Formats: sequence, C-alpha cells, structure tokens
Amino acid sequence: MATRLHSALLAGAVATSVIATAEVAQSATPDFNGGSSILSSITDLSIPGYGIFDVNFRTPNFNGAYGGNNPFFLGNEAGADAAVDAINSVLDITSVNGLEFGEGLNNNGNTNQGFGATQRNAYLVPYLLQNGDSEVLNKLGSYDGDDWVRSNFAAVAVTESGSQTAPTTSYAIFTQTQAVPTPALLPGLIGFGMSVVRKRKKQQDNLLSAA
Repeated sequence: MATRLHSALLAGAVATSVIATAEVAQSATPDFNGGSSILSSITDLSIPGYGIFDVNFRTPNFNGAYGGNNPFFLGNEAGADAAVDAINSVLDITSVNGLEFGEGLNNNGNTNQGFGATQRNAYLVPYLLQNGDSEVLNKLGSYDGDDWVRSNFAAVAVTESGSQTAPTTSYAIFTQTQAVPTPALLPGLIGFGMSVVRKRKKQQDNLLSAA
C-alpha cells in the first residue's frame, strides 16, 4: 500500500513538472524590423499561469490595434500585470548595438529604439473597457532609465490616436500559442507520470539483477 502511495505521489510530481515545463520550456525571442532597432514582436513569450504567446506591437489607437477583437487580457487585470512583467523581463536582457533596449531613447520623445513603425518608447496592455466601451484602461510598460517597469495608465478613448494622448506608446497584441494544461488533462499527465515511474523502477531492477 505504501509503495503504491509513493508511486502515485511521484507520478503526481512528474505531472506537475510537466505542467511547469510546459510554461517555461520555450525562451522568448525579440524580433526586430530587419537590422533596425525597432522591436516589432516577441515570439514564445512565457506568461506564468497563462501559457506561451506571440506578441506584436501596433499603433495608433485601441480600435485600430485590435480591429474589433477583444484583447486577450480584457477583464483580467492580474493577467495584464503578469503580461507586462513577462515582456519587461525580456526587454531587460535585450540589447541593441551594445545598449540595453530602452537606453537609446531620447528624452524629447524621439527614439533611437522603440516599438512598431513609429519607434514608440513604451507599450500598453488593455484590461478594462468603461463608459459604454468608449474608453480603455491599460497597464503601461516603460523604461525608467535603468529598468523596464510596470505602472497603471490613464483611461484612453478607444478611437483616440496615441499621438494625441500617449505619443510614446504602442499596443501589445497577444496570440496564445500554447495554453496552460487544464485540470481535465491531469489524468493523462498522471498516467504519463506513472509510466515514467514504472520505467524508472524497471531500469533500477535491471541494474540490481545485473549486479
């Protein structure tokens, strides 16, 4: 009985490991337009608790960026926070021509590095529509001179051009490429874990027999 319990617990641990690995196995890759310093997208971004995503950066306004589709994290402020933190973790280790990404930004609003065709120096992740869906609340990812940081951003009209209200921002568009395993998948994962346990035990028995 104790042996079976131990095997079941070990199988559960293997299944948990599979879930964790599914979220972090892929490393994110920043994609630039040609040889420029304009960041157009990030591929294979792992957002803990939400899965793996490809991210594109677009301007100039909410409606134009999302084309009538709901942003992935709309209605999920915690998810938007996690998304910004994940992007920032990639930007903090990204360099362009020997400079940390963001370090080449000018204080006057012009940029040597940035997002999208206009080289904007920050990005927004929308999480809530309000006032009859005429305004959107966002999380902001921006460079503070040393690191990429997350903050709240004032409500912006969904039709308003970023050049009018937020001249240095682009919108982040998330496409999920790998979901987090759901509880419905756990029996299969535990079955996989049990097969790993049995295989490991058989290998150990073979080694003992050979000895």
